[in-house]
Amino acid sequence: MSLQSLNSISLPDTLENHGEGYRFFPPEILHDNGEGDPVQAPYWSATWKFDFLEPADYDWITVTLLGGASSAHFTEASLYDDNRDIVPYASVIVRRPTHDGLVNGWYRGVVWQIDQLMI
Repeated sequence: MSLQSLNSISLPDTLENHGEGYRFFPPEILHDNGEGDPVQAPYWSATWKFDFLEPADYDWITVTLLGGASSAHFTEASLYDDNRDIVPYASVIVRRPTHDGLVNGWYRGVVWQIDQLMI
């Protein structure tokens, strides 16, 4: 069973276990305040890369999760952070994945972006 979810919808194990690179990005440091402390942007983000993604998983993201839209806002999410801990988020924007084309029916070079993660 998947530990990661979006609006209580568990991510398929095939997505969670077969990505070639899940990268979590902490909030960007925008500048330092007058005392030398960093001032951060309010959001985290994550990028998931797949060398190849089977059509059923691509369809799960684009049809089941996004309903054909280019992005969707979810008010509940549990995703890994950069310490490999599952963190609950109160708001995320899930983007439609991009890819470099089809090879034997599989999607090649898939990049899936999840933005504006907010606790």
